Amino acid sequence: MYDLIIIGAGPGGYEAAIRARQNGLSVLLFESRELGGTCLNRGCIPTKALLHAAQAVEIAKDAEAWGITMKPQVDLPQVFSKKDEIVSTLRSGVDALLKQNGVDVVYEHAVYLGEGKVQAGGKQYEGKDVLLACGSKPLVLPIPGLQDNPLVITSDEFLSHAPDFQHLAILGGGVIGVELAIFCLSMGIKVTLIEAMPRILPIMDKEISQSLAMNLKKAGAQVMTNAKLTRIENANNHVSLFIEGKDEAIIADKLLSAVGRSASMDGFFHQDAEKPQIERGRIIASENYQTSLPHLYAIGDVIQGPQLAHAASAQGLMVADYLAGKENDTRLSFIPSCIYTNPEIATVGITEDEAKQQGIAVLTGKYIMTGNGRTIISGSGRGFIKVVAEEKTEKIIGAHLFCENASDMISEFTLALANQMTVGQMLKSVRPHPTFTEGITEALESIHSRAIHVAPPRKR
Repeated sequence: MYDLIIIGAGPGGYEAAIRARQNGLSVLLFESRELGGTCLNRGCIPTKALLHAAQAVEIAKDAEAWGITMKPQVDLPQVFSKKDEIVSTLRSGVDALLKQNGVDVVYEHAVYLGEGKVQAGGKQYEGKDVLLACGSKPLVLPIPGLQDNPLVITSDEFLSHAPDFQHLAILGGGVIGVELAIFCLSMGIKVTLIEAMPRILPIMDKEISQSLAMNLKKAGAQVMTNAKLTRIENANNHVSLFIEGKDEAIIADKLLSAVGRSASMDGFFHQDAEKPQIERGRIIASENYQTSLPHLYAIGDVIQGPQLAHAASAQGLMVADYLAGKENDTRLSFIPSCIYTNPEIATVGITEDEAKQQGIAVLTGKYIMTGNGRTIISGSGRGFIKVVAEEKTEKIIGAHLFCENASDMISEFTLALANQMTVGQMLKSVRPHPTFTEGITEALESIHSRAIHVAPPRKR
């Protein structure tokens, strides 16, 4: 009998396995596909590899302003080959780490039988505790013509091989949709982005959504909001997309369905096994990630909450420490979210609008990054850093960045939220010049109209 059986070797599962071994527990890890799960193989890493290639193209395009003449010639199969090489390298690293830490790995689809028992590959295994880290799969909406259509792809198919289309329609203006739209536009592929909500990135700060939409349009994308797709038809190897209230259909080579992801639980529970409490397709877990069943835990995309790799990792580490009786003070209520557009988007905590809805009086500060030296050098255009603080205490309760290196800078605000830091406490540190992080100081100082590189407010 193992101390811990883990089903799923994505970031949450394999990191939990390593931490459990560090804590002296015996661990058996099941994975039916590749080590690293969705994040490493069909999500975070491959998309960011492609976006790195897109950034290289944009840098080459902008080089002429510096007196450097070059014309980028893109070999898409080579771009995807490089992406695959990066994924393979990281996957090999995960494999080595699991072996070095003494984690037993079985490459079979595992089925939970109940009471710590798991069946896989015709064998039965038993553990004191079982952790479900099964991940997620692309969600496909029940729109006529959308399912089982050879001209409709998900992010899984998009990332599997180089594009063979000139015009891609994208259903969904969320993270997946906008990131892959950025890549396609840089590669010279026409993009039509279709979003049913009033704006793209609808759960983000409104100004971030508006700024990104403006940038996408400037790059050549057609951005349609308040657009409800009613049906799809195939004709002459093209897709015809019919939008409610529109007389003419949108014609594209293919449609990318990017409306989100659903928990991947198909076949993970035996038909005779008692299932944990599930609500709206996702498992309900306690603060220690225990399900409604004793000795059964769940983390990551299969539970309610943000479907983010770093959230799953932190949750997995917490379970591994909890089962070993170890302290873990990670504040999992503050999970940053990053989108790798150009410029980047990063956010943590709540927005000003959300604070108002919750009846919280706030102070806000914003710094437009066009006054930042590094931003001018990089040529990334108009961006900003916005800070939301509680009015009475001046504790930081939210930060929203749309600027170069936002995905790195957001950690400073996440640390502030986790430690309930105030505006004044964040201003105690001196940030180096010239850096993008100087914008953080300016945004904090602007709360009390003390920012240096901002025009003073007009006197009334």
